[in-house]
Amino acid sequence: MNNNRRLKMIRQHVTGPLSALLVACALPAWVAHACDNHGPGFGFYPMGSHMESAASLSNQLAEGMALTAEPRFNVTAGQMSEVPFTVIVPESFQQANVIWQADDVITIKGDNNVAIDSGSEQQLVLNITPSKPGTYVLRGKLNATLAGEPAAKSAFILIKVSGPASQVVATTN
Repeated sequence: MNNNRRLKMIRQHVTGPLSALLVACALPAWVAHACDNHGPGFGFYPMGSHMESAASLSNQLAEGMALTAEPRFNVTAGQMSEVPFTVIVPESFQQANVIWQADDVITIKGDNNVAIDSGSEQQLVLNITPSKPGTYVLRGKLNATLAGEPAAKSAFILIKVSGPASQVVATTN
């Protein structure tokens, strides 16, 4: 067999529908395996152990910390409303603080950026004033350190804002 004929046969096999099907089936498994090997150590893990993601490690470090609140609140635009939340920081954590943020439509006052003492459980209150109706999200994050490593917990509160009674317009047909 000459080289041209051999190359022609290889091209036919490589570009045929069967080879495309084999590549389509094998590629996702190969890519998943390749991604699984990336991370700290670039795929080389001592003694067959597998490193976990940074978010997973942060969750393990933050074990015992808590930032909780009711998941939903209904409030009225233009009126200040209280949104209570609870923070728990075990004694083993240092430099704890909680920060709350929202869209520009909601003004936050009260305990939106507070340092938290180690070994405490505190009931705190956000005072929010939305400027217009809609649905918004308050995002809270409790940060601390445990043995010099950062740890965090997050919380989200859905705020549904209705228009004030004075702005309700009646329509007739």
